[in-house]
Amino acid sequence: MKSSFRLIIVISFISFNPTFGQTEKAGATTEIKNKEINWEEFDQTSTIQTSEIKFKDLQGLWNAYEGIYRFGEHVNAMKLTKPFIIEVQNETYRRNSKSEFKNFTIKDNIITMMDNEKVLVGIINKITETELVISWKDKANYTRYYYKK
Repeated sequence: MKSSFRLIIVISFISFNPTFGQTEKAGATTEIKNKEINWEEFDQTSTIQTSEIKFKDLQGLWNAYEGIYRFGEHVNAMKLTKPFIIEVQNETYRRNSKSEFKNFTIKDNIITMMDNEKVLVGIINKITETELVISWKDKANYTRYYYKK
């Protein structure tokens, strides 16, 4: 009797709740074949060399719909349905459109910023007028985003 009553409640909830099962999906993860990635390598096809990267080269809103990550021994790719962003204004940045801008530093191709008393490090792997590839480092883990303007 109790199990029949529970089944009726579940069916009623599913039938009358239009949002049931509609979760917002960040994207899809896919397996990649070549897991030997040099996360800190600078791409020589960049139009700006490492020693010449300045705040002015990062200005504006950059959107990433693709990325790859390494957590421990796991290396996979991501296709994002909503972009991850980095927005730069003068010498400040934000990585969420609703957050406040915060200061950061840049030396060669290394970005350093504070976030909730934690130091974040980003390694610029490639930079052109319309492309920006950054590998964000967290201890031994990396997340690389392929940003575009």
